[in-house]
Amino acid sequence: MLEHRRIGSPLPAYLRPGADGAVIRQRVEDLVAADPPAELIELFGWHDGTDHARWKADDAGVGYARFFGDAYFAPFADCEGAYRQAIEIDESTALFAPDGLDASIWRKTWFPALSQGGETYAIECQAGSMRQRVFDVVWHPPIDTPPVPRFLDLTHLVSSVVRRFEAGGYWWDPSTRFLDERPDILLPLYEQERKEVAGTL
Repeated sequence: MLEHRRIGSPLPAYLRPGADGAVIRQRVEDLVAADPPAELIELFGWHDGTDHARWKADDAGVGYARFFGDAYFAPFADCEGAYRQAIEIDESTALFAPDGLDASIWRKTWFPALSQGGETYAIECQAGSMRQRVFDVVWHPPIDTPPVPRFLDLTHLVSSVVRRFEAGGYWWDPSTRFLDERPDILLPLYEQERKEVAGTL
């Protein structure tokens, strides 16, 4: 949020108050049937997403408030809805998949920490080597290889995004009221982030 303030983005003023951590934990457990990582609970305890209704009413910016790139920090209840919708999409896709083909994209132990925008970032809640890993979910046709984590965990996601801001990859355009990007700066940083993840797998 300090980076948003530095570039003149109004986003920090539109974050909702934090939610009760115990309630968040129980609701995630009920959805994914796994113990959610502490970082996920801390995220919504910090702020329960963005107040889109107020952002829209104030005409603070074009479209939804972008956390970074096309990512939107939705309120927890909206993330629950996104989870259920992802499961429905997978189930519907399976009905039309050729026999023997696993058409599933979404893992039932993922929770969408950032959703409802142009990018969805899901955190793995199940115990094991992938626990806490963050996946950039793309609704593509089925592929033969399993999904690869995009970030090591939510801390890695946040530190990577701060690094992008500090490098000048994002800027607030007051004339268009939009969080714009500089691909020439961002693309090498994306590659660096992927290497950081690959080095631990």
